[in-house]
Amino acid sequence: MKAYLIGDPCYVVPSEEWEGLLESSDFFRKPVGYTSSGKQVMAFHTAHGDGYYFDNMGNSYSVDAGVIGIMEAEDFKDPDDMMTVHMFDELPECHANDGVLYFGDVIINTDTL
Repeated sequence: MKAYLIGDPCYVVPSEEWEGLLESSDFFRKPVGYTSSGKQVMAFHTAHGDGYYFDNMGNSYSVDAGVIGIMEAEDFKDPDDMMTVHMFDELPECHANDGVLYFGDVIINTDTL
């Protein structure tokens, strides 16, 4: 099993790599982007931008960049527990549909605040 971080990537991507990540993902119009050091981030826009959202397991997610994403935990340092760690055998299937974000069995409805 591998540890993955789910949350707003702005909390874990170093500031000097943030612009490159946004450009490589076309500001997350494409869900997958890469930092300048080659670390992958998959993220989707929330329905209502910044705020607090909850998953189907009772975890909360603070959002300051309007997106929630998933990335391998070993690639990023989690400052002050701003991200939630989930265990998967491999990167789970991820997609978004009408403000509901799916990261494997983790479901975050961002259409409600």
